Amino acid sequence: MVTLSTLLSALGLLAAPAAVIALPQVDWHRVDYSGGPYSVNVDAACKNQYGPSHSARVVDGTCNGWTCFSAITGGGVGVDLQSACYVQYPGYGPYNSIYAQCNGGVYGWQCVVV
Repeated sequence: MVTLSTLLSALGLLAAPAAVIALPQVDWHRVDYSGGPYSVNVDAACKNQYGPSHSARVVDGTCNGWTCFSAITGGGVGVDLQSACYVQYPGYGPYNSIYAQCNGGVYGWQCVVV
C-alpha cells in the first residue's frame, strides 16, 4: 500500500524528518529581575500576610512607618517587607539574592537584587 508520505517523499515534495532540536530547560521559578531595584507593594504584602481585610497604612514618615490595618478589628500589625520581596519577586528567596532596603523614609522601600 502506498501512503501519502511515501508518494510525497518519492516526488521530493516531503522533506526528510527534521532533526530534533533540544530546547533549554527553563526554570520558571527563577525570573531574571536584574537591573532593579524594584518597588514594594506594601498593600499587597499586608493582604498576603494577614488576609484581605488588611490594608497598608502610613503611621509616620520613617522607614518603619508602615502598618497593616485591619478593617475588622481596627488595629494595626507590622508588615514584613523582606517577605514581601520574596513573594513579589519569586525568583529570589531566603537563600538567594534579593532583600528589602529602605532609603529615605516610609516611601523609600525597595527590593534590591544583588
